[in-house]
Parts: sequence; C-alpha cells; structure tokens
Amino acid sequence: KQAWARQEYEREELRERLIKEEGVSSQARSTAAMAQQELHHWRGRVGELESAKHRAEATADQLRAEGEWRSRVHSQEERRWRGQLQELDHARRRAQSHLDQVMVALKRGKSEADEGRSEAEGMLKRIDSIIVEEAGRVHQLSQVKEELRK
Repeated sequence: KQAWARQEYEREELRERLIKEEGVSSQARSTAAMAQQELHHWRGRVGELESAKHRAEATADQLRAEGEWRSRVHSQEERRWRGQLQELDHARRRAQSHLDQVMVALKRGKSEADEGRSEAEGMLKRIDSIIVEEAGRVHQLSQVKEELRK
C-alpha cells in the first residue's frame, strides 16, 4: 500500500509538473507566436525601408546626373557667352578705332574747311577792296572825263 500511495503521489506530482510544463509550453508557444508576428512585422518594415532606400538612391542618382548635366550646360553657356563677349569687345575696339579715325578726319576736314573759309573770306575782302579801288578809279575817270568835256 505504501508503494502504491507513493506511486500515486509521484503520479500526482508528475501531473502537476506536466500541467505546469504545459502552461510554460503554452506560454512559450504564445510568446513564440507573438515573436513570430513581431518578426513578420519588422521584416515587412525592413522591406518597406529597403524599397524606400532604393527609391531614394535612384532619386539621388537621378538628381546627381541632372545636376551634372545642368553644370555642363551652364559651363557650355558660360563659354559661349564669354566667346560672344570677346567678339563684342573686339568689335567695339574696332568700331572705336574707326570712330577715332573718323574724328581725326573730321577735325582735319574742319581745319581744312576753316582754312578754306579764311582764304575765301580773305579773297572776298581783297575783291571788295579791289572793287572799292576800281569804283574809286571809275569815279576819278568819270570826273576826269567830265572835266575834259567841259
């Protein structure tokens, strides 16, 4: 009887342990299921973040390429504008040189015109004085002629 009571006691103890172990096991399964859900959630989140990272990298590459292209275009435009500026500066210097030559010619022409005018005015004065002299002689001749007629 004692052996049987002891076996019964051990069985009861084993049953209690088994129930405890099943509880722990059930709790472990529940925790594992929650951990699995959590893992699934974070894998999904990592996937989303990886996708966002790839999109961001693609956008960054596109923006970098676009920036490099714009930089090249701006450099080309700057070189073109600098070339045009040099051409315009050269044309301005040529025009200034021609203008200086025209101004020299105009000054020379003006001084030649002034000299010509002075000469013409001098001639007119001489002609006027000759006319006055001749008019005086004609007048004297007229008087002499009148005296001779008398």
